[in-house]
Amino acid sequence: MPICAALLRGSEPLVDPSILLRRMSVIRHCLERLSSKEVLSEQEFLVDADAQDVVLRNLQVGVQAALDIALHVVRDENWQLPGASTGTFDILAQRNVISQDLADRLRLAVQMRNLLVHAYEAIDMRRVFRAYRDSAQDLDLFGKAIAQYFRL
Repeated sequence: MPICAALLRGSEPLVDPSILLRRMSVIRHCLERLSSKEVLSEQEFLVDADAQDVVLRNLQVGVQAALDIALHVVRDENWQLPGASTGTFDILAQRNVISQDLADRLRLAVQMRNLLVHAYEAIDMRRVFRAYRDSAQDLDLFGKAIAQYFRL
């Protein structure tokens, strides 16, 4: 339930808006850093280790912040907890916080984040280059959906 609706009915909102705002600030920072590398061609990106580090780190942190928001909302709203953390995006879709299409893409972004964290020696920078702009766009859409739903 949106915060404003909870306030209108006289009860305290379950989700702490300050937590959402802090995590959304992290996502915005990551999006700014990612956008700073959009001017690079694929060839430039593949030979620029610093650009790769910026993209990898900010994808990892941005996706984790989105996952943290999703988990916080699902837990604090007392919605059904999923078996896997990526299922929180599906629950947000079922509750009309985000679209199912966005939930599906965010689930893939979390899988990519897991590869960045746990299988870093096998990262294909060509695939990262081709995927990071879409992932950044999805993080932006997620932040906007959360802000709209909770009227932040």
